[in-house]
Amino acid sequence: MRPTLPHGPAFIFLDSIQIDRDRKKALACYDWKPDHPLIRDHFPGHPIVPAALLIESAAQAAGSLWMDLMIKENQPFVLVAQVERFRFFRPVCPPERVTVEVQMEGAFQHAASFAVVLRAQETTVARGKILLARGYLPP
Repeated sequence: MRPTLPHGPAFIFLDSIQIDRDRKKALACYDWKPDHPLIRDHFPGHPIVPAALLIESAAQAAGSLWMDLMIKENQPFVLVAQVERFRFFRPVCPPERVTVEVQMEGAFQHAASFAVVLRAQETTVARGKILLARGYLPP
């Protein structure tokens, strides 16, 4: 299924997502292409996906999962509140498909924490934790 996110199409870094509500888990993927406008100049001739964009794709997967689990009308936006202990083991070099696995570890009134693992070619490229918070964007 397509992720449900408040982002515009140029800033969605998930092609698809599968949500397991019972296990509070999601598996998403995104095919990074060498001509993607945000990475084609990072670095010309040898594109590498910036770490911040990999974290963003993980946050989008976690946000999609949390929003799906909340199932409320007039849901607020889900925003990144904290990025913890992220480690990167190797660069992602397009064209590469990255899978993002997120597991909700805890939910509170206005926040939720998620363990994240990103893989490319069945190899772990990054892992860490993300804390999301419910909030509203200014008008």
